[in-house]
Amino acid sequence: LVRKHLPDARLTYVAIAPNPKRWHFIDKTRAANRLIEGLIGQMDPQQNEFVEIEDDLLDAEGKLRPQLYLKDELHLNEAGYEVLTRAVRPHLK
Repeated sequence: LVRKHLPDARLTYVAIAPNPKRWHFIDKTRAANRLIEGLIGQMDPQQNEFVEIEDDLLDAEGKLRPQLYLKDELHLNEAGYEVLTRAVRPHLK
């Protein structure tokens, strides 16, 4: 629908973010992101982009940084959104 109504729009897809509550699904999350990235990679790179964010949410040991999440362990808190913003902002005009 976006392409139909806004054919020249540039789309930036932000990867599915991992979170502590659903960490047991990380392999499925990563697989889904790779599939989506692959599909986007087949599209016009001038109009479509995939932004991976997982590494930005992990510490040096590859574990999620709990200080970036609300107590529900599902949603990012203010610090988490600052990390997300820094990752995404360079891809936006």
